[in-house]
Amino acid sequence: MGAHGNFRATVLVPTHDHGATLRYSVGSALRQTIGEIEVFIVGDGMPDGAREVAVELERSDERVRLFDNPKGERLGELHRHAALAEARAPVVLYLSDDDLWFPEHVETMLATLDSSGADFVHASPIWRMGDGTHYRWIVDLAQEPYRRLVFEGKNRLGLSSGGHTREAYRRLPHGWRPAPLGQYSDAWMWRQFAEQPDVKFACTAAPSVLHLPSSVRPGWTAEQRLAELSDAAEVLADPRRRLALLTELYEAELGRLTWLETRGWDLEAWVEDREGAIRWHAERAERAETTIQAMRASRRWRAGERLRRLFSRP
Repeated sequence: MGAHGNFRATVLVPTHDHGATLRYSVGSALRQTIGEIEVFIVGDGMPDGAREVAVELERSDERVRLFDNPKGERLGELHRHAALAEARAPVVLYLSDDDLWFPEHVETMLATLDSSGADFVHASPIWRMGDGTHYRWIVDLAQEPYRRLVFEGKNRLGLSSGGHTREAYRRLPHGWRPAPLGQYSDAWMWRQFAEQPDVKFACTAAPSVLHLPSSVRPGWTAEQRLAELSDAAEVLADPRRRLALLTELYEAELGRLTWLETRGWDLEAWVEDREGAIRWHAERAERAETTIQAMRASRRWRAGERLRRLFSRP
């Protein structure tokens, strides 16, 4: 429990068969700068090996609680809903069983909720690619165009980056539920928040989540995944290496911003050229109209008009 039995955040970690990676993901939650958290490991038909790791984590820290459920529909989303009914903290944060949090993630998320008065908060996600490089997704659900991406099936926000107040969750029409085939469970959940007109969103100023998605690691063995998680956990535990990672991202951002600015200049020049061409054609048309009006006002045009009328009679 927290120092005085008061939790500031409930951390929900869904899992099925990633027992070995749980040690790293849950470990990153337990090493937060804010210790007043409870960690819910929500199992979805865990095999024996994964269950043993989860039980070990539960016994090693009184803040950890295992929900050992049978296999549920799809990804066991309804198990998450049931677990949240027992959450004791005012804020719920999510963590994938193979992702890592920076040590200040919970502190940053709570501070952002407090300062913004938001109902839903998220961090900027960092992806660690299979070759060891890093990429930060640009997303801010406080801005409507990014929320629209969720409805278009272009979700950029992984589970480990999201969180919300417990009260906002209780106001939802459904809460966690099985996602339709072809839909990611986290995106389906974020969409439900975005559908509510009274939900306010906020994004943290600095990235604090490291995603290591299996989708960019096809064919990797369990040993490779664990070795990578071990290395990544060491990076996040070392302030100097953590700073080096953020510096790498900052320099990459400068490159992206420079590219966008130069493309913007190209677009402005193109628009200016188009506007110039439109003005040129408009001036030509205006001069042509003036000439036509002058011709129609001339005596020769009026005489011709009388002849045209004469010969046009049946």
